[in-house]
Amino acid sequence: MLGNLFKPKWQHKNKAVRIAAIKSLRDKTILLEMANNDASHDVRREAIRHIDSLPVILKVRNDHRLQGDIDIRFSTLLEQGADDADDHPEISQRLKRINNPVLNKKMALAANAVALRRTAIELIDSQPVLAECVISDNNADNRLLAASQLTDEALIRSTLKQLGRKDKRTAQALRQHLAARKQAEEADSQAQALIQSVESLGHDEHWQRDQTRLNTLRNQWEERSDQVSDALLKRWEQSTQAADQRLDIQRQQVAAQQPIQAAKISQCELIEGFLQQLQQRQRISEHEAVELGATLDVFLQDWDDIEGLPEAMEVTLANRFHQGLHRARQQIETLQKNAQKTRYLEQIIHRAEGLCKAKSLRESAVVKLDEDWSKQKLPADPVLAEEYRQHFSRVMNQLKYRLEKQDKARASGLKKVEGWLSDIEETLAQDKLGDAVQLQRKIDQTLKSLPGLTPQQRSGIDQRLHDCVPKIRQLQGWRHWGTDQAREALVAEAIELKAQDHSVADRAKAVRDLRQRWKSLGEIDPAAGNAQWKQFDEACSAAYALCQSHYDEEAKKRQQHLAQRVRLCEQMEAFEKETDWSSPDWRSIDKQYNQFRNQWRQSGAVARKDWKAIFERYKKAEAALESHVENERRVNLQRRQGLIEKLEGLKDHEDLAEAIQAAKDAQRAWQPTVMARRSEEQKMWKRFRAAADAIFDRETQRRESASAAERSDIEQKEKIITMLEQLSEKETLSGSELADTKQAWLDSANIRGPKGKSLERRYNEALAKVDLARDRQQLKRQLEQMENLFERQQFLDQLEMAIQTPDQTIDADIEQTWSSLQAVAQPAAVDQAMALRFEQAAKGTIDNASLPANEQQRAALLLALEILLDLDSPAEYAQQRMEHQVARLANAMNSGEKGDQIELSHQKISNYCQQGPAALEPLKELSKRFQVIADQMVSELKL
Repeated sequence: MLGNLFKPKWQHKNKAVRIAAIKSLRDKTILLEMANNDASHDVRREAIRHIDSLPVILKVRNDHRLQGDIDIRFSTLLEQGADDADDHPEISQRLKRINNPVLNKKMALAANAVALRRTAIELIDSQPVLAECVISDNNADNRLLAASQLTDEALIRSTLKQLGRKDKRTAQALRQHLAARKQAEEADSQAQALIQSVESLGHDEHWQRDQTRLNTLRNQWEERSDQVSDALLKRWEQSTQAADQRLDIQRQQVAAQQPIQAAKISQCELIEGFLQQLQQRQRISEHEAVELGATLDVFLQDWDDIEGLPEAMEVTLANRFHQGLHRARQQIETLQKNAQKTRYLEQIIHRAEGLCKAKSLRESAVVKLDEDWSKQKLPADPVLAEEYRQHFSRVMNQLKYRLEKQDKARASGLKKVEGWLSDIEETLAQDKLGDAVQLQRKIDQTLKSLPGLTPQQRSGIDQRLHDCVPKIRQLQGWRHWGTDQAREALVAEAIELKAQDHSVADRAKAVRDLRQRWKSLGEIDPAAGNAQWKQFDEACSAAYALCQSHYDEEAKKRQQHLAQRVRLCEQMEAFEKETDWSSPDWRSIDKQYNQFRNQWRQSGAVARKDWKAIFERYKKAEAALESHVENERRVNLQRRQGLIEKLEGLKDHEDLAEAIQAAKDAQRAWQPTVMARRSEEQKMWKRFRAAADAIFDRETQRRESASAAERSDIEQKEKIITMLEQLSEKETLSGSELADTKQAWLDSANIRGPKGKSLERRYNEALAKVDLARDRQQLKRQLEQMENLFERQQFLDQLEMAIQTPDQTIDADIEQTWSSLQAVAQPAAVDQAMALRFEQAAKGTIDNASLPANEQQRAALLLALEILLDLDSPAEYAQQRMEHQVARLANAMNSGEKGDQIELSHQKISNYCQQGPAALEPLKELSKRFQVIADQMVSELKL
């Protein structure tokens, strides 16, 4: 009770009293205790304001509600003096966290501690302050650090002048910095030039040139991308993305314009080819002039029907087309004028050509033609005059040749007639009929075909034939009897044929043979056989009747085939009339056109008498359709020829992606609207496929090469994963090995797709194993460190107890034992405190006056540890334990922070081990309690 009545004011229940007591407190330990554990934030704040030691303020527990007060007091104390900053790394860490520019400047320029100035310099952004540090700091490393942060060129040069030769290393660093800055400026300048070049691309129709230029600029950028600023990198990405979009738009526009451009180029080539044909002629008739003018009108209409192009392309092609059209019209007018001037020459040549076609030719007509020509005047144009002269000369030569040939034929014919007459006269003189009748007929036919016979020549031949007639008639009477017998035999054979079993073809052939033999008898004796003809004809007809039904069926089929062909022609004619040729669907038209032709080829045979008419009708209908599709077919052939030539030109193109895209576009654009002949289509397709395959083969080779490279990259990544897995199995894991392995992974090529994801997953799993191994090793090191700390503490306790025990001897090898315990590193503060304890104990110089305070501090720390670890405390500490637990609970509720039990315990154990020795009896009790705590900590760490 009395103890509670006379508590010090800093433990008073009233916080105002505690605050007032703080102003007179000088005990740093009590101030720290109040700053950390008082239930009132106002009291804690006041305690923080009265702490006048940097090491103490650093021990104040972080609390977000008091953090500002802690930082202010820390800053104030730091400004007042921080000579021991090198001994307290926490000061630099706190300075980094606060990062107050004013405080940083003061510390950089005025702090005595080298490490503190270095930390402050690292935090400074002000270029003038950094320049002042370079000049004024007395530590070479600090000067070098400040120099490395200088970026202002003027300040760098000024600092170099002031620095002079005081610090060659710093001056060299500044000069290197200037050189690097200059190099960076040059790199930025070059990068800006590249960006400006990229921004100028994709603004006209020359997208292929710009695409090649963009690829070149990308390669140039890659060479210096690691030397430019982030802002320029971002600007480069934006400008290249915009350029890609512009080029893509241009590419799409050009692709859409290609068919239109091809059609217009085709029209230009068409009119130019038409002009070349006209230029090869010298004249045309009025009718031809009208037809050719109409053709030019069709060309113009076709041009107007084609969709327009961008202005630059349209103007060039339009000028080309209209220039050709104008020149063609001028050529037609010139040829027509030439024809008008040579009308009479044309008429004479026309008469000459008519004589060439006549069956017979009179020499007088040829002479008259030559006379009329000689009277005409030739054109003034020497080329045209020569053409007419050659034309007339060629026709006259033909006429003269015909006259010569006609004279030879007449002489030869008269010679043959003379011979046949001699044969007839000689045969009749021997009372033989022979071939007299046939020779007589041949003479009559030959005389009719001989041109230019004179009346005297004809009368002489007729008189000799007339003298032979009586003898011929006499001999014919004898022949008549012989032929009657032969006809009787033919009648009997025809009657017998009806009863015989023959095929249709054999029966028909037998009937034809019988009739032919009958006919030959009529040639021998034409006047006989009329009485037997009826019987013979009936017998042949009866025998042939068995074939007639078959031939009737064949004739019926031919009529059906004729009807099919007629319907096909009607369909073709109707299709030609009903199709809207102003806006045709060429693919459908070509498909239907091919169906018509296939149907015609598949239709059966028709009668010979009907074939010519139906074939001419079909060819007329086909020509009508062909007149519409031939131009489209020609345009298609030229367009696809252009695709082939383009692909052939791209097979060795540098930009393979562009070549492949062109090949794909060509494949999509290949399908013709109107097909050409099968042989021509096959020839073009083989050539097209060969050009496309050459490009795709390059892509296949590239992919195979890329696949090999990717396999190599995969093997490299798998090696890195194996290295990680091996690292996770090592007992001692080196941080540098792990860093090198991670860097090797970052430097390795990126693998896309499922394989890349699988490798990334394996890498992360291996990395997780390494992290787990590191955690285990770290935990093992912590356990080793903790066990070593316990061993040291127990050793020191035993040593201190031995010193205080009378007649207790101390082993001579304590120095060796202590050295072995120091093999495991401990924090510097712990090492120093425990080394001091060992030195004092070994020398027997324990400060007895400090024993009670040490005992009290140790007991308080052990009590706190027993509470943290939920261990029992001695009974005499029950009241203190309760108060401590209540205060701790209140503090946790106010701050909302519980903290890590192991970490807090470790901190308190470290603090305990830094405390000085206690008196003998209390030390024994304290050592036992600490041993229990040590066993509990080791067991928890092992878990």
